[in-house]
Amino acid sequence: MSFDIGEPTGLYGSLAVGGSVAAGNATGMDDGGPRTLNAPLMLHGGVELGYRLDTQNTFSLSIDRATLPDPLDRSSAIGNFRLHYGLKF
Repeated sequence: MSFDIGEPTGLYGSLAVGGSVAAGNATGMDDGGPRTLNAPLMLHGGVELGYRLDTQNTFSLSIDRATLPDPLDRSSAIGNFRLHYGLKF
């Protein structure tokens, strides 16, 4: 689920919350995705802040985090930071 706030040009933001369930296929430890933790259930959340120069060019910074649904286990989170330039053509 994602909520977007902003105008066609100028500042914009997005807030997202989600989850995923493993399909039963094991992944290797080198793929770097949230399934590296071999968890059957993962919770995801993210924030994106950006600026639209015009209808074709955007810059944004996004931060997202995947974690196990255990509030006592703080060591099992995976976070990402992304700086993004988008060109629509």
